[in-house]
Amino acid sequence: MVNSTYQLIIVGAGPSGCAAAIHAAKAGLSVLLVEARSFPRPRPGETLHPGIEPLFRELGIMQNILEGNYSRNFGVYSNGDQETSFTSYGGNDPQEPWQGWLIPREEMDRFLLTSAQAAGAKFLHCRVRLKIASGDQLKILIGDEIFQCDYILDGTGHNFWLTRELGQSIKKMSSRRISYYGACEGEFVPACQAPRFYRKKNSWTWIVQLKPGICQWTHLDYCGPVRKRNWRPGILRALSPIGITRARDVTLRITDSPSGLNYFCLGDAAFVTDPSSSQGVLKAIMSGMMAAHLVNNVLNKRSINAEAASTYYTRWIRDWFNHECYNLQKNKICQLQM
Repeated sequence: MVNSTYQLIIVGAGPSGCAAAIHAAKAGLSVLLVEARSFPRPRPGETLHPGIEPLFRELGIMQNILEGNYSRNFGVYSNGDQETSFTSYGGNDPQEPWQGWLIPREEMDRFLLTSAQAAGAKFLHCRVRLKIASGDQLKILIGDEIFQCDYILDGTGHNFWLTRELGQSIKKMSSRRISYYGACEGEFVPACQAPRFYRKKNSWTWIVQLKPGICQWTHLDYCGPVRKRNWRPGILRALSPIGITRARDVTLRITDSPSGLNYFCLGDAAFVTDPSSSQGVLKAIMSGMMAAHLVNNVLNKRSINAEAASTYYTRWIRDWFNHECYNLQKNKICQLQM
């Protein structure tokens, strides 16, 4: 027996899933948002370009951001082997240049989830065991209950959960790469004014002073050794680590089918690129909003059909991925397997 029916079920309550839930619920769609893991979960703090502000306003969390009194920065320092440069965010008014945001990820996730629930999305903290039945609607096992929906959205991240459940393939564009990230207690003085990007021939390190007393870092070796749980960049050895060093698979890859007649893959569940592109949160939020917009046009407005929506989204995702790969090669961040 089917316990409940929704127009849209979203798996994963990160930025992509919550953005989709907010946009869809505001459009009048019935939405169920499901998260299996502990939430909000520890992640590196986000360094966000000021261009994200219009999206935050549309998602209803801009006031939370403003009240958070988070650190802000005017740009990013890049340290190479022989020189250091500063890239500002710009802005039309030289007296008031644009400023980015340094926001703890778990706090941003909490704001987005609260906004999704306020918009009318129902939230379940439960493990999903996917059972898809062919037909007009999808049937999904969530916990011990069966739910039915018109569309399912995968916002679970870089493990490509829905792609694997559907038995579809993933195209890899690089050798296997693991990024490492962690936090330290104290102040890393060079990053107090703005985040620092240290680039070497076969590696890079990103360091940000997230807030007073907490410094966060991310490191990637393109052909280096496996790092231990207590490893951190040598430049931070004077600071005391907070917790263990965590790892994440950032091999460049994209699902062969980012969307179909009744599903969309969002954010990292659609494609993964080098974290140095600094597009993670933007990609997550925009893909979630785009998918919700297309679902609304199919189910409510009936201005397009499911096939046209899938074709448009797939092309949009592939174009974005190809553009990211082009920029990575152009900036000599890494060599890709084209």
